[in-house]
This record gives sequence, C-alpha cells and structure tokens, in this order.
Amino acid sequence: MFFPIRTIKAKFIIVTTLFIILTVGVPFYFLLQQFKVNFQQRSETMLRTTLDVVYEGIMNAMMLCQQKNVQDIIDEVGKNRSITHIRIYDDKGIILYSTNRYEKGSNVIDYGSHHIHAVDEIFEYVELKKNKKCIL
Repeated sequence: MFFPIRTIKAKFIIVTTLFIILTVGVPFYFLLQQFKVNFQQRSETMLRTTLDVVYEGIMNAMMLCQQKNVQDIIDEVGKNRSITHIRIYDDKGIILYSTNRYEKGSNVIDYGSHHIHAVDEIFEYVELKKNKKCIL
C-alpha cells in the first residue's frame, strides 16, 4: 500500500529523484532512438558499399573474360565476418558462384527460404515461404 509522505526531507528526496529520472531518462530515451536510427542507416550504407564493390569487381572480371576472378572476388568479400553467404545464380536458380564451393551447380531453393533477386543495381531479399518480405 502507498503510505503518505509526512516529512519535508522525504518529500524533497522523492521530488529530487523524480526530477533526476525525468531530466536524465527522457533525453536518454531519445538518444537511444537516434543511435538505433544511425545504426540502421550505417548498416544499410555498409551493405550497399559492399554490394557495389562486389558488383564492380564482378563486372570488371566479366568484361575482361576472366571468369576465374569472379570466384576469387566472392571469396575475398566472403572473408568479411559479417557476410555469411554470397551466391550468384542464373535465372533458373542454378548457383554459378558461391562462397561455399559445394553449392556450385545446385539450385538456390535447396538452401533455405531466402533467395536474392538482382535487377541492374537493385538488390532485394524475398522469402519463398509464408514469412514476411524484407527489402533492402
């Protein structure tokens, strides 16, 4: 049960505590929200930069008719610990290049509910099953 505050000292402590919680807590909440937004923006920028590096490297290798370099580029970018898989496949879903060499020649649908569509420079992730759609 709530008990009445009788002394001035107790009232002062309660009011001071509430004041400190409000003056520190509210700005702290907005600061955390801003950190969250900044993290999201920087993550997207990092992803787009990585995709641009892969895209330009692959385009350069293909223009020079050096298909072996495509696998080397994927292997190099795949060494980044924040990248789990890179797969390049044709319109039928057959994996042509992958960070996991055992996946080459198999169908992308065999490796989970996600696959990647690439149209020019637009990269998006679309889940094949009943899961939500996530576009980056």
